[in-house]
Order: sequence, then C-alpha cells, then structure tokens
Amino acid sequence: MKNFGKILLTAIMISSACSSVASASSEGQVISTNTPEIVSNNDISQSSTIGIFDPKFKEKAISQGLDPETIIAGYYVPFDRTRSNLSNDQVLPSAIGDYYLKNIDMTQITGNVIERATGKGPAPLSLSVIDGVATTFSAEISSKAGWGGAEIAAKLGTTYQATRNFNKTYGPIQIPANKTYTIYCAPTYNYYSFQIWKQGFFSDSYIGTYEYKEPTGLYFYWQDTTGW
Repeated sequence: MKNFGKILLTAIMISSACSSVASASSEGQVISTNTPEIVSNNDISQSSTIGIFDPKFKEKAISQGLDPETIIAGYYVPFDRTRSNLSNDQVLPSAIGDYYLKNIDMTQITGNVIERATGKGPAPLSLSVIDGVATTFSAEISSKAGWGGAEIAAKLGTTYQATRNFNKTYGPIQIPANKTYTIYCAPTYNYYSFQIWKQGFFSDSYIGTYEYKEPTGLYFYWQDTTGW
C-alpha cells in the first residue's frame, strides 16, 4: 500500500475465538468515526495492531464489491516481516540445466473478506480475528523446476512462511446514535508474477510464467450499513 498516512490504533487483548458478532461494550477507549486520525498503541507480535490509514479506501472497497458511497474508512495492518531487495532479472545460474527467474513483477493486492462484525449505535464496535493466511504458488513450479516455497521465496528476495497465523482485534470504533456500522477484514498480499527459464548450452529455454502470493497483513473497512 502506497502513500498511507501513519496512524495509531488502541490495542485490546482478546481471548475468545473468532466471532462475527459485534462487541458493544462500553469499556475501553473508543475511536471516533468522525475522523480517520485515530489514536492507538501497537505491538504487532501480540493481539494488538498498528493501523495505516488508506486514502484510496473507496477503490479497495469497489474491488471487494462494497458500495464505495457507504464506506467510511479503510486501514492497513501489516504483519511484522522484512524482505530483501527485489531484482527484475535475477543473476543467471552458472551450470547448464539450471533454472532461473526472469521478468519478475510484484503488485500488492487485497483478498476476499474473511471476517466481519456489525453493531448498532450508540455503542463501541470491535472486530476480533483469529485465523491464518497461507502463502501460495503455482503447483507446476515444483514439477517443472523442483522448487518448493522456500526456494521460490529466496529467488524472489523474500522469506517463505507457509502460513501467517494472527490474533488481532480492530477497534473499538464509536457508532453514532441511530446508526449501524459493519467492520470487514480481508488479507493483503504481495503478488508476484515471473518467468522460469532453463539455461542451455547454446540458448536458454522458456519454461513458463508462474505466480507466488505471500500474505503481508490485514485490511479493515468501516461501512455504514444503516437500514440494511
């Protein structure tokens, strides 16, 4: 996600399993929905979160099939991870018959909604998510080049993790009187597209174009669903 303004988000611990039911408790600090400039604490290794306001949240909502006119805000919550520099053309292998990557492209995408919570105001609303998101890649890569997830990730300049498990709570946000709000959660990914080539004696052979998708965080939308 580019050009996101940094913000802070109040962290609250959770101990129960995922629930699609809103938390309508009056306890804890509450985030006002009148402005995206909210306040928070963060510890990404635990159940609390750091949120980055996305000024293009309406575009993300459209990609999810949500009504952009009723979306109030969107926040990106990244996982704690580092990645190496990505080169568009990797160094060629030194041995005949070795496979290598070319024409690598990476874009950031948002997946499908995995959890939601709805509440009526006046009351605070939180969404707790306990889940896991898998790293995926084209199955043909293993049969064609003999690479697993770790080998592909290394060639892309990133670190392989089969599944990113998380235990996060987003909110609370304050729902105004006579309003109904819904919070949605969707995973975000780095999506890689690349070609695999095999080095030959006189010329190299094109094997195919494949993909690799690694989870990078969570995306939260607020929506005004009054009257739905």
